[in-house]
Amino acid sequence: MPQPGEAFQVSARASGPGTVRLTWDISAATYLYRDKFELAVVRPEGPRWSPPKAYEGGHCAS
Repeated sequence: MPQPGEAFQVSARASGPGTVRLTWDISAATYLYRDKFELAVVRPEGPRWSPPKAYEGGHCAS
């Protein structure tokens, strides 16, 4: 029997603004039961970047 990391290969890609699409490749003869599945979205701690709001005379006005 394969280990979970081998049996359930997950990939992620941005599919729109603020949206991530997760896809699982599940090994043959292995099942992913809905009542045993849990997914949590966790916002990482650390620095955040925000784009400048507008440019005025060549300077950023934020």
